[in-house]
Amino acid sequence: MFFRPREVLEAEHWLRLGNPRAAAKVLLEAGQPEHKEIVQCKTKVAQALVETARKEYGAGALWAAYEALVMAEKLTPLNAQEAVLAETIRREAELRRWKEESLGEVERQAQQWVQLRRWREVCWLLGDFLHHAGERTLCGAEARLLLLLMEARGKLQKSEELLRQAEEELDKGHLDSAQNMLRDLGELVPEDDFQYRQLWKRLLILKTRRALQANDCGLALQYLHHVWKYASNEDEEVRQLIQQVAELEGKGRVPQPVPVRQRQQRFVVNNRWLVISTSEVVLGSRDGENQLRLMAQVHGQHARIWRERRRYQLAACLNKR
Repeated sequence: MFFRPREVLEAEHWLRLGNPRAAAKVLLEAGQPEHKEIVQCKTKVAQALVETARKEYGAGALWAAYEALVMAEKLTPLNAQEAVLAETIRREAELRRWKEESLGEVERQAQQWVQLRRWREVCWLLGDFLHHAGERTLCGAEARLLLLLMEARGKLQKSEELLRQAEEELDKGHLDSAQNMLRDLGELVPEDDFQYRQLWKRLLILKTRRALQANDCGLALQYLHHVWKYASNEDEEVRQLIQQVAELEGKGRVPQPVPVRQRQQRFVVNNRWLVISTSEVVLGSRDGENQLRLMAQVHGQHARIWRERRRYQLAACLNKR
């Protein structure tokens, strides 16, 4: 089987979320930088960074735009047009570097990323800006930026340390300890952080497997429900877990009839009675607004059951949203 590098998967994750800076960081730290897929991904991320720089430049965010182009050049050489853009932005940024509005712009951008807990981006932006400021006496705004940079570095260091410790605890099988660390991490990293989500998925999968080993179907279902928050419908490992939970649930279970007033109101689905108490029921995915949500790879609105002429009909929904 052909396996794609982890760095490529993580970089593509960040690109889908519109964060090419985080994607670039992953690729720049890749263990096999010459790998064919990594090289191809670097080109894609660099293009995304150039487009980001153009947008930020158009919005007047010169330092953020210049920093994006510098990062793009670290991934792959800029073409002539992009190099001209980079030089133009650099000159304009240097002209504005000592002006108060430039300081305010950088501070606003950094504060915006702080609210999103994007500590790495804060460090890159402020570190580069203050480096160009030199060793002259800092004004009030620059002093605030320095304090903000120190805070961001501390948060980043703490989050990386917690990520490392949580992974080690999972390796040792200390699930409760790892869970406590991940809860603490929730206050430090964005909810869409790739490593954070992967560790939560791994933790919940391990807990589901332990529940299966203990033949505790209810607990396994509870953990499996939370796994879906961090997994995609194409995740083969999660789909196998669903099958195992379904098999455990079906062992030794005898369907019990449900007393209802009309016999026509009952359906048998996978050895279970399904009671219909309304004239129409919509079946669909767990994320859909349906009366009956299925833990399976189905459409948001998958099928419809309705009563017509004292009988019930079942048909696929035309609207698959």
